[in-house]
Amino acid sequence: MNLDITPPAPARNDHRIGVLGSGFIVNECHLVSYRRVGFNPVAIASRTRTNAVTVAARHSIPHVYDTYEQLLDDPTIEVIDIAVPPQYQPALIEAVCARGTAKGILAQKPLALT
Repeated sequence: MNLDITPPAPARNDHRIGVLGSGFIVNECHLVSYRRVGFNPVAIASRTRTNAVTVAARHSIPHVYDTYEQLLDDPTIEVIDIAVPPQYQPALIEAVCARGTAKGILAQKPLALT
């Protein structure tokens, strides 16, 4: 019996990650974990630009976008981390899919309130 529950490492860890949201979970958990395992967050956008700038500075994220649309329109972003309250996630997931530029989405649970 194999009880190893550690997920396998991805084939690449340099995917360019764009983060939507700059609250506690992003600042204290996601970005800390990404850096610890060598992932590549390169952009952030948030409802509050000032908070996004602060989080970007703390975690050495080079690009801060004024809107989520600007981040989603960046063709160099490969993965979108959606870390916003659940009531806003469905619309953002739809926006990511509609653009078709990102190769993956990381979303928090719950994905919606209903």
